[in-house]
Amino acid sequence: MKDLRAAFPDLQFFPEGLVAEGDLVAVRYHWTGTRTGRFLGLAPTGTQVLVK
Repeated sequence: MKDLRAAFPDLQFFPEGLVAEGDLVAVRYHWTGTRTGRFLGLAPTGTQVLVK
């Protein structure tokens, strides 16, 4: 998470669904951010990213 925040300082998560059973919970979400830092060894691009 630390590396993700460093690469995408404007990172935002958007929950889309939640399922719970007993003491287990799963969350479906998407996130957006602008890649202004290094990520997975790749140089910053300044592009907006949407991950679903």
